[in-house]
Amino acid sequence: LDVGSVDDTPVELPKKLYIGPPSAKTIQLPDGRHLAYKEQGVTADRARFSLIAPHSFLSSRLARIPGIKPSLLEEFGARLVIIN
Repeated sequence: LDVGSVDDTPVELPKKLYIGPPSAKTIQLPDGRHLAYKEQGVTADRARFSLIAPHSFLSSRLARIPGIKPSLLEEFGARLVIIN
């Protein structure tokens, strides 16, 4: 907050801001933002089903969903995409 402050010194903004590691898979949204995601299970060309899920609160795309193991996804031919 800048309530009652008389200091009008300009603050230099960062030139680039990286939110995730450079190795993260991302897509660019129409408004220019980037959305990170992680794929689990079978590859897209082998998938019988593709499931898209947001991560839970206080978590990230890197955390696994409880009860869903990679072997279960492969058994059913499913691809799970977790988005941030």
